[in-house]
Amino acid sequence: MEQIVQINQTQTVVEAVKNAMAVVENDPTSLVTKTEALIVQDTESAAVAELYGKRINSLLKLLNDKRKWLVKPLKDHAKKIDNEFKLLTEPFDQLLNSLKRKITTYREECRREEQAKLEAAHREAERRRKISLAQGGEGKITPVPEPVNTFKAQDTQTKRMVWKVKVTDKSILPLQFLTVDMVALNEEKKKAVRVAKASELLEPEWNIPGTELIQDEQLVFA
Repeated sequence: MEQIVQINQTQTVVEAVKNAMAVVENDPTSLVTKTEALIVQDTESAAVAELYGKRINSLLKLLNDKRKWLVKPLKDHAKKIDNEFKLLTEPFDQLLNSLKRKITTYREECRREEQAKLEAAHREAERRRKISLAQGGEGKITPVPEPVNTFKAQDTQTKRMVWKVKVTDKSILPLQFLTVDMVALNEEKKKAVRVAKASELLEPEWNIPGTELIQDEQLVFA
């Protein structure tokens, strides 16, 4: 099996990461202690806080890069396994879907036949009733037996009934059940911001009803 994580045999993953951290921060534990004890109350302490923020941000970037480096081979290996299994399962998925279509088609044909027989039986009953009335009778006839639904008996082993929710009127749906697609909205925001930068506009143009673009201040330790 190919080597998933390439790392010195005398080191554990944690040791390797700690050694890498030491390149950026000699004493991470001391940094934690100093940051927790820091009280920002003037310009000088605010500058120290910003410095600590930059150092912590550098550590986080390093750790995230190391995590990605360690996980990537695992993800690649998992993706390879998924693709290989897909080659095995895909033909059977297609067979299963084909069978479902065939069974569904057969059921629809049976239902149409049963409906036609039922309608024919009702027409025969009405014809006999009219003949009875025409001959001076009361229109009472021996009921015509309805066709036996033989399909229903053999249908129970290949399907099951499940409950599903069907939205009939979205306009009266309670708000908690209306999901806002923030992913799509954020994509539109990115496009608007890019256009604004390219056009040297002070603010992006935005015209999606029910929303507005606002600026949110974020601290960045560059």
